[in-house]
Amino acid sequence: PLMISDAKSLSICLDLLDCSNTSSSSDVDNNDEDPKHVSRIVAHVIGTCAERGELAPAVEKFNLRSTAIASLSAACLIDSNAEEEDEDYIMGTEDGGSSVTKSCLHALVGIFSSYNDNKNEGDSNMKLSVTEAQTIASNLGAKLSNVVLQRFVKHAEEGNKKTDITNVPEVSLLCELASIKEALPDLCANGGLEALSLVANEGEISAIYALHEACKSEPALVLNVEGHISIMHVLTDEDQVKSDQVDLACMELLASLCSKDTKNGRATIAKADDCHACIAHASNILCRITNRIADEKNIDKETKDEEPEKERITAFWERKQIEKKDSSVHALELASLSLLSSLLHESACRDDILFENNNLIQSILLLASNHDQINLQYASLAFLWNALPYLENVNSDTTSTSTFSLASLSSTLLSLLSSRDSNDKSSFNIIGVETNVQMGYMKEALSLNQNLVMARALSLLHQSFFKISMDTKLSMLDATSIQLSRLLENTIATNNKKNYRRVMFKTNSGRLACEITLLMVLIVGSDINTSLILQTPVVAAMISLIIHHCDAFKPDKTSNLDESEELSYWNAATTNAIQFLSVLMMKPIESDKCWENVLADTKSTVKTFLPKNQFSKQRNVTTMLIQSLKAFALNTTTADASRAIVAKRILERIDP
Repeated sequence: PLMISDAKSLSICLDLLDCSNTSSSSDVDNNDEDPKHVSRIVAHVIGTCAERGELAPAVEKFNLRSTAIASLSAACLIDSNAEEEDEDYIMGTEDGGSSVTKSCLHALVGIFSSYNDNKNEGDSNMKLSVTEAQTIASNLGAKLSNVVLQRFVKHAEEGNKKTDITNVPEVSLLCELASIKEALPDLCANGGLEALSLVANEGEISAIYALHEACKSEPALVLNVEGHISIMHVLTDEDQVKSDQVDLACMELLASLCSKDTKNGRATIAKADDCHACIAHASNILCRITNRIADEKNIDKETKDEEPEKERITAFWERKQIEKKDSSVHALELASLSLLSSLLHESACRDDILFENNNLIQSILLLASNHDQINLQYASLAFLWNALPYLENVNSDTTSTSTFSLASLSSTLLSLLSSRDSNDKSSFNIIGVETNVQMGYMKEALSLNQNLVMARALSLLHQSFFKISMDTKLSMLDATSIQLSRLLENTIATNNKKNYRRVMFKTNSGRLACEITLLMVLIVGSDINTSLILQTPVVAAMISLIIHHCDAFKPDKTSNLDESEELSYWNAATTNAIQFLSVLMMKPIESDKCWENVLADTKSTVKTFLPKNQFSKQRNVTTMLIQSLKAFALNTTTADASRAIVAKRILERIDP
């Protein structure tokens, strides 16, 4: 303690650490080893002070932090010239002595350690500035990484699994440096990634985070040091006790390595020995949450009759607000879905995921139809989208026992659509919930609500339309016509300037309208009888969309760039509506009817879809439609050329 009791003594000690600066005057009768011997003694004293917690306060008190860090780092580098030092450092000595490297690393950890007694659990107990971290990583990274690697080699030779190797000073310092984003590149350039991979293998979350950070800039580096092997080992090692945070960090890293932006990452992971075990682990995660959802629904069903409607709805919205504020809700399940969805494209993994694990498929189908967990619902639909190309292969196999079939998928999607057909306003009003969440490790967050979920479900129906039965198509017609009607009632019919913009452009309504109208084009082009289509409100809805779009979306009214994407969907929906009417009018109808009468019969329904100020008693539906189509026909710009041509074709039919 006397050696660090005042600024001068501490400064001298720090100078003596660097044996290259120690006096080598000719009048000093010392041998060549004396400077190094002095350095070793001083390092031992400083290291002991650090272990006692006395060094850091003294360094801060005398404002010698920068000097101490530089001297200790230099001493470590000089000490690396003696190969036997590292051996001594790793093995230690029975009398408690230590090498310069070990003592200096102890001292550095002591200086970097903060004394915040109020820090949260899991927070780092070190405090480095970005500049300090970059300097240490650049100058000492190679030495530190080498020492950590040797530590693990020795640990493996001894086979002492009871010893927590992640708590030794050099590992702690390595993980702390890796946790600072600006220092990570220098650390990786000096061999730190291989050392971090070994530390991650022990379930150390800071090392896992560091590998993930490195993956964002250069995924191949993580694969080259077999970082994915370490992560998969952590996930599948039943003897290793790990927290949910570690589980999440591992699953997110694997999902990132399997993303489309990672060259060869998915194939490399699919070939790993632990891949099948990781798939099973991800499956168990998803099955657990669906079991919990099923239990909650049973409880809700038992208490529904006793609980007042108002209280039930209030509880629902409170839960939605919690999910909205916490972007990490279901993060582990989302990462699991993302990983499985990516691995679907690898033939070595596909059977494990789709056709040999019925519990997993049942869980994903349940999540896809469950409105309460909207982020999981959307991610599950994204999984099914990736799985759809491989579905027809199993359908042709009559011996398959998989629950994943075209029938089960269609049933799930139709139930999802029909769930918005009920009179339960609390169910329909989910349309207003918007949550910014990271979905499947996309680069940008989505404004996620039920409109976007429904749009994704409809896109699945598009892809499977020509493979499903006629009964399913008819059910689809009924469900989607009601959806389109309700969408227009809650968007176009509520047009009152300010509210109109909010509703039309901030709830993904344009995307939903586009998907519904596209499906209607497929339906009208199929062999479904025309009379069945005319029995639904879909014709009136399409006419309303055409009339309103022509008036509301003039170029001078849509200059807001933030609305451009949503507007493009509404433009596409209007084009689909015009295509729908064009194809419909090519189909035969009952002999006692003509298209003029059909259009006239839609007047009462069209009136419910259009704003009051747009529908005039003096104007009939046919006249309004003709005027709108003429306006579209005159706009022959490249972007609207197809719309103009089809509009002219309809006009030739109804306004010759």
